[in-house]
Amino acid sequence: MGLTLAGFRHRAVVEWNQWACDTIRRNQARGHSLVRHWPLHQDDVRAFDCDSISGPIDVVAGGPPCQPFSMGGKHQAHDDARDMFPALAEVVRRPRPRAFAIPLIELVTPGWRHNILPPAILPPGI
Repeated sequence: MGLTLAGFRHRAVVEWNQWACDTIRRNQARGHSLVRHWPLHQDDVRAFDCDSISGPIDVVAGGPPCQPFSMGGKHQAHDDARDMFPALAEVVRRPRPRAFAIPLIELVTPGWRHNILPPAILPPGI
């Protein structure tokens, strides 16, 4: 919703969680201005065809689960089935947006940036 408030037009909103999708649909049905025009795709982002979006993309925003890398979790990192950072990297790599945004969770294992985000999408010095 923040990106809508910032003036961005959503060309795809991909969410697999049924309750989250139901909430978006209910708010769309109520005519809520922030989500009214969202093209919602209830799907796993790994199955979504990014090539179906034509033209340049300004921003890809995503919120992969932080539990695989959280200090409070089991620290399974890439061995955790919830590790969606490779999917995020693919979604960013393929359409080559001008920018990407992910939430930064403070309580993550040390060195997470270098262990999670591949160099192909992580600029030097970050």
